[in-house]
Amino acid sequence: MIYSKTLGIFGRVRPVFYWLTILVLMAAMPALAQEDDCPIIVQTALAEAGDVCSDTARNQICYGNIQLEAVARESVPELTFSEPGDIINAGDVQSLQLSPLVDDNWGIALMKLQANLPNTLPGQNVTFVLFGDVEVTNADSDTNAEDTPPLQAFYFKTGLNDAPCDAAPDSGLMLQTPDGVGKVNFNVNEVEITLGSTAYLQAQPEGDMTVSVLEGEVTIAAFGVTVTIPAGSKATVPMNDQMQASGPPEDSEPYDPSELAALPISLLELPVTIDPEATPEATAEAGGAIPEAGQWVWTTGTATEENCMAGLGEMIATQFTPRAPFDLPGGEFDLSTLLTAAYEGRSQAGAVYSEPEPGLQAVDFPSPNGNGRYEVRVISSTRLEGLMIMSGEGCVVTIPFEVTREGE
Repeated sequence: MIYSKTLGIFGRVRPVFYWLTILVLMAAMPALAQEDDCPIIVQTALAEAGDVCSDTARNQICYGNIQLEAVARESVPELTFSEPGDIINAGDVQSLQLSPLVDDNWGIALMKLQANLPNTLPGQNVTFVLFGDVEVTNADSDTNAEDTPPLQAFYFKTGLNDAPCDAAPDSGLMLQTPDGVGKVNFNVNEVEITLGSTAYLQAQPEGDMTVSVLEGEVTIAAFGVTVTIPAGSKATVPMNDQMQASGPPEDSEPYDPSELAALPISLLELPVTIDPEATPEATAEAGGAIPEAGQWVWTTGTATEENCMAGLGEMIATQFTPRAPFDLPGGEFDLSTLLTAAYEGRSQAGAVYSEPEPGLQAVDFPSPNGNGRYEVRVISSTRLEGLMIMSGEGCVVTIPFEVTREGE
């Protein structure tokens, strides 16, 4: 049974099948991403990269999201690395160039490297996540010898302060070592890096290489000076125009967690907490914030459309937005409680609730002509963030929304 007077599952105007029937009749028109679509682009890119790169093995590089360009080493005739899901051997690559987040393009690559881990631990690898305006150049000799793990030495550079929205991170790369294997070593921009942890790196020519430690501990050494960086801190090393260390590292200092809140930590092997108040992933790892009791307000963002009639997303967003504040009882978050409160006690027969990952609650609901889905995370005790996704006959409408305690 579809409850009446709504365009969707819990609203108030027309039944779900109504707009899905419209989808069958309309011509397909691709969407043009706008600036307000940035959070959706980021979330979609990360989800797709995590999916297509799930089979990446030791000493391999996976094409996570467009656009990437890989240049083969002289000893390698060619590389097949042109679309998401392509996987190549890290030892075959001389350089890798990723694109910054512009329109629908945001380069993401995933690497699994052996580093100096022993061959007796084949399932243990260092995870690299590269995103945005990043260029990596192999500094190892051109050899594919089986006993020489690739990319133990490399140069890299990144954009700086180039995130186009709060939901996107500044360009960079993250490294994470596996549990229980001790320290691993890399030579990065002619700086010796030893880590048993998770770190975020950025570097600019004639600027600095910055190493921020998300958990564990990192040691960096250059020009005879060694600096140990604890979790929650960062340190810098000056670079010349060739991306080589031009001086010793500075002492470490605390970083501002809010500046790292958007890092794509969901692509790492092991969970990491940056700041429980700053990221959905961190909130989930910390056990989840508890929404406060009181009046809450639902605010809908800009809808995006794929293969849909122009303006359909805006129409659906208007119909789905609760028009008045509503009461939440507080306590441990429950998506069913939120939707029932927001949509005046109405519910949906056949709805299936789930928790796809820690901290994320979802509900899927059927219709004769398509499907609908809500996804919601608790960001803090006074703010929730979510997506509503409606699809049918090739048309997909995605609508971000925010639910906040009144007065916040």
